[in-house]
Amino acid sequence: MRIVVSPAGSRGDFQPMLALAVGLRAAGHDVLMVVSPNFEPEAQAFGIPMAPVGLDVEAYMRSSRVEASPLRAAYELFRMGRSEVVRLIDESLPLMKGADVIIGAGAQIAAPTVCELTGIPYVYFAYAPHTLRSEHHPAFTMPFQGLPRLVNRALWSTFVGTLRAAFGGPLDAKRAALGLGPVKDWYDHFFPISRMILAADPELAPLPPDLRLPRPPTGALHLPDHRPLDPALERFLDEGPPPVYIGFGSMPDRRPERTTKLIIDAARAAGTRLVLSSGWARYGAGVAADDVHVVGSASHNLLFPRVAAVVHHGGAGTTGAALRAGRPQVVVPHAFDQFGWARCVVEAGIGPQSLARSDLSTSALTHRLQAVIGEHRYARRAGEIAAVVQARDPIDAAIRAVEAILSQTFGVLNH
Repeated sequence: MRIVVSPAGSRGDFQPMLALAVGLRAAGHDVLMVVSPNFEPEAQAFGIPMAPVGLDVEAYMRSSRVEASPLRAAYELFRMGRSEVVRLIDESLPLMKGADVIIGAGAQIAAPTVCELTGIPYVYFAYAPHTLRSEHHPAFTMPFQGLPRLVNRALWSTFVGTLRAAFGGPLDAKRAALGLGPVKDWYDHFFPISRMILAADPELAPLPPDLRLPRPPTGALHLPDHRPLDPALERFLDEGPPPVYIGFGSMPDRRPERTTKLIIDAARAAGTRLVLSSGWARYGAGVAADDVHVVGSASHNLLFPRVAAVVHHGGAGTTGAALRAGRPQVVVPHAFDQFGWARCVVEAGIGPQSLARSDLSTSALTHRLQAVIGEHRYARRAGEIAAVVQARDPIDAAIRAVEAILSQTFGVLNH
């Protein structure tokens, strides 16, 4: 089959779909990734053809005020989508025509309309149950957790209303110009449950009791990244006890020098060596110290099993990679589904209480580091769950789920 894989969002949205694209190609399918130009080098590194669409996500994140607050981040997401949706449809349509199926993930807002116009089947991947509508958790744009069910229902209604308010004008106008009717169900349009595959590990992120999916979760999708670690990083890992890894992925930071100092001071106060990921915030610029090693892109598959703990922003990909490596975690959620992942980590017993980005300080981070390193129950539980997670093949399960949807929902047989 000719398959277009088109996630939208940050690296955490892209990388699981790159893993799927690699698996689909190995299974004999013709795969094209249609994504932000940021990710072209990564797709090329794995031999996956890629066509760029939309804006430079990293530049947008860096220029926006996403780190100001979780609610500001949600506002920026909707603002970006409203201004980009027509452009994305126009750019995606010629690239996606002729596909047998289009696979979306993350904040994909163009593909549903393209599929409706062309008749191409659409399959959507979700990475966490807490990004789906349920009365047992709030809408994923909200930082609040543990709210009453009535409040959660109200927050989801507000979320759907926000989708309508943000996209109703430009999207429905574009659809009318293409000969399509207005969107009827704003939630189902972007999150089609009947054509959805949940790529999450149920041991960490179980389904809430009121959420019914047509097929079981596949497990989190992990990129088979066996590219060797940088020799300097290898030397650092070999020269002392396992360090702690700290990185906030695609999250921006207007004061990276201040945060870098805060992180290093906390690691030293906790008595641990540190691998600091520069990320999109570019932490660690100019740092030269025997107890700190700054890394750019590095294989989580190879790095995480060699660290004592992983401190991260709570992206689905990093959370899953740390879990698969059997490492205890500390989540420092910034926005979106990260607060839900923070809750999952605590409830699974693989890390101490999370630390919201707005509360990040040297003393607070030092306390979390001392807990995640010193309390062996977190590492023991992480190892137990990792043994279960490592035994499954989520890529194979995801491919079979895609083929099942094509056969059962669309009457398309694998060919």
